[in-house]
Amino acid sequence: QCLQKPADVIGRSMNQAICIPLYKDARSMDCARRLLKFPFLWNNKTSNLHYLLFTILEDSVYKMCILRRHTDISQSVSNGLIGIKFGSFTSASADKVRRSSYSCLDAQFYDDETVTVILKDSMGREGRDRILVQLSLSLVYNSEDSDEYEFTGSYSTRLDEQGSIIPTRTMHFEKHWRLLESMRAQYVAGNGLRKVSCVLSSNLRHVRVFEMDIDDEWEIDESSDDEEEAGGKPVKIKEEVLSESETEAHQDAAALDPDVVIKVEKLDPELDS
Repeated sequence: QCLQKPADVIGRSMNQAICIPLYKDARSMDCARRLLKFPFLWNNKTSNLHYLLFTILEDSVYKMCILRRHTDISQSVSNGLIGIKFGSFTSASADKVRRSSYSCLDAQFYDDETVTVILKDSMGREGRDRILVQLSLSLVYNSEDSDEYEFTGSYSTRLDEQGSIIPTRTMHFEKHWRLLESMRAQYVAGNGLRKVSCVLSSNLRHVRVFEMDIDDEWEIDESSDDEEEAGGKPVKIKEEVLSESETEAHQDAAALDPDVVIKVEKLDPELDS
């Protein structure tokens, strides 16, 4: 019976521990407050915490919210709800700062300590308006000022009605980000064990794979056009180079489906040092 109707069997074996209303759905999708591209749920088994990433569409697409709860509902956790805004991105090599309004397109946990986010620059031009970011939770949950970011509202009231009182931290980055050029990046999936992240375009035809090594220190090439803001590459995110066998396999797959574009890009040798 479990194999025939797994959803029914599993559903009957579970009990609701807590209910936190996020928003109210309306009959008409035009006037409904709903979550944008999220939610994404993560269970940190080491610290026994549940995390939920979400963005309330009509509240602010420029703010990503992180809700966390202890797996034991009898225990409380500090900074249970916090909003994240992305302020500026600085190039380490060119000493440039990108300031704009960044909307969150997608986000997933890379591992227990890091969230991978795709942002859209509202002021960026076509082909240079997507950014891949590694957000460290150690910066989000800073113990020194944690009291300033405690949610004072009620979890029994819909969160979309309390958007203005959700404590919000603005993050500024000098590292751990990359400008995704010539790609309308829309979705991301990461694997901290394999240290890779996959970025998928909005038309589902373009995939890019990145090797994400946060502990790897290396500098980027500075021979870029100033007007192109070439400093928009990170010092700790580098694109994976596929082997010849992998390249041939991707080319064979593309031949079977001409609608799928598989792009294989190699790093500048100066970057892979």
